[in-house]
Amino acid sequence: MQYQQLAPSERYHIQALREQGYSMSEIGRRLGRNKSTISRELSRNSSEEDYCGGKAQTASVHRRKTAKKGCKRSVEILAILETYMAFGFSPEAISGRLEKERGKKIISHESLYRYIAEDKRNGGALFESLCRAPRPYKRRFGSKDRRGQIKGRVPMSERPKEADERSELGHLEGDTVHGPGECLVTVNDRHSRYFWIKKVADRGAEAVTEALREILAAAGSKTLTVDNGKEFAAHQALTESTGIQVYFARPYRSCDRGSNENLNGLIRRKYPKGTDFSKVSDEDIRRLQMSINLKPKK
Repeated sequence: MQYQQLAPSERYHIQALREQGYSMSEIGRRLGRNKSTISRELSRNSSEEDYCGGKAQTASVHRRKTAKKGCKRSVEILAILETYMAFGFSPEAISGRLEKERGKKIISHESLYRYIAEDKRNGGALFESLCRAPRPYKRRFGSKDRRGQIKGRVPMSERPKEADERSELGHLEGDTVHGPGECLVTVNDRHSRYFWIKKVADRGAEAVTEALREILAAAGSKTLTVDNGKEFAAHQALTESTGIQVYFARPYRSCDRGSNENLNGLIRRKYPKGTDFSKVSDEDIRRLQMSINLKPKK
């Protein structure tokens, strides 16, 4: 139950009951308040002439008006916000990182978003460092779902509970980020959120499967969950060569691989749709992977 300040009428009741000789426990019981509340009220607002409800109310109002209000948006916090946003950190990541470093909640991400909005109204450019707003979910009507035609696909409902609970390392999510020619294969660990990115010549099943085989060998993998794209059609061959079972998310349910979708969104902040990845070097991809892995995550 949220604490509420004593009302003026309650203070007059305290005065009357006190004059009749009632104890703090009995006064609290009659008012529906804890005896500690009554004790604090009497210690704060009693004078040499004992307790007066009117004077106590006046003193309480005065204290509230003159109290020094703490400012969470200090110069230091705002400087940290601007520095971290320059590296692509979200307000939620900044708030979480500050809490972890200092052992207590310093400022909420809502407060940081309000500051960014205020900065934008004043002509600032902090908002340009924010992630793009996600596209709203659009349900498909009148079209046949052709993405479930991959042979031998195993639904993620059969995935081990450890993968669902994110309770151990080795349960991965995978996807591809497309370009006009070359594309990226992305894999993340559901538990640690560690992210791998590998560039491949095309989005064909053969090239994607080979890239996945290399990533899985380095990741200490146990399971892999992917979407229903045809680039994962060779999943059975991947399982035979690695011993790692591949599971498939439900069609049109990106939330089944939420971590991977969010991490791919970070790639798109650097390389928007339409980017020709053949013009992006392997070193640039390596730097991007390191940058994403260094970002704070829940």
